[in-house]
Amino acid sequence: MRDPYSVLGLGRQASEAEIKAAFRTLARAFHPDLHPDDGLAEERFKEAAAAHDLLSDPLKRAKYDRGEIAADGARRANPPRYRAKTAPADPSLREEAMEILRRAKERRGSTERREEQERGGDVEYRLHITLSEAVYGVTKTVTVSGGRAVEVTVPPEVVEGHRVRLAGYGQTGKDGGTAGDAVVEIAVKPHPHLRREGRDVVLEVPLTLAEAVLGTRLTIPTLTGKVALTIPEGTNGGTVLRLRGKGLPARAGGTAGDQLVEVTIELADPADAKLKAFVKKWTPTGDNPRAKRGLE
Repeated sequence: MRDPYSVLGLGRQASEAEIKAAFRTLARAFHPDLHPDDGLAEERFKEAAAAHDLLSDPLKRAKYDRGEIAADGARRANPPRYRAKTAPADPSLREEAMEILRRAKERRGSTERREEQERGGDVEYRLHITLSEAVYGVTKTVTVSGGRAVEVTVPPEVVEGHRVRLAGYGQTGKDGGTAGDAVVEIAVKPHPHLRREGRDVVLEVPLTLAEAVLGTRLTIPTLTGKVALTIPEGTNGGTVLRLRGKGLPARAGGTAGDQLVEVTIELADPADAKLKAFVKKWTPTGDNPRAKRGLE
């Protein structure tokens, strides 16, 4: 894996807020739901998620910055050690410098042993939420190690793979050490009818031939519940009707997304004898639709 700072486009002094913001930007740009069958986008998303996972963990980040672990979290075989670049000319000063280095090495080794021996391991969980919950945010209860019930607050507009870290709810530490964390990964369940495209949501609605010709009034689902929709007379297949403000809610200084209703036409019974007889006698007016598109 590449350097996680480079993956997120950040410098090594980046704050936690900058790390989180950079990941959310990349997640929106390369999320698999927005790029189906795009292997490159999926790899970029996974790479960004891995970089965020390492840099959002203060302990892992510190070890990576010191060169003790690689970008994938694996311990390096020969981590770098601090060395004096030049030896002091005065022997007593040189001995003093060596003693300082020895003590620093002992403290560092003691800290590493304490981290390895005492801190409990992290435990990962997967939380399934609906599309509406992903858009508006939700609080859910998760049962973690030891049967403890913990409330997990999922922020608005999360994407698939977003992680929520619950400090201290992982495995118990050794010898009285600190417990690990519970890491909850968010999984967004597909909506039976709606799909998200950027800040809009899309709904495909099939009409009968009679409804398309004569118009009708339907009840359709949205993120916030069902609403009435009027289908005008003479609505063609492929028409897109727009419900303003029924997409993702507005952000500060922005506008809400819309719900797009894509209309298709389906014959209730393609073998209907009466319909066939009517069409045979019917002489349509207007140009052939294929001719309009240069297909004939």
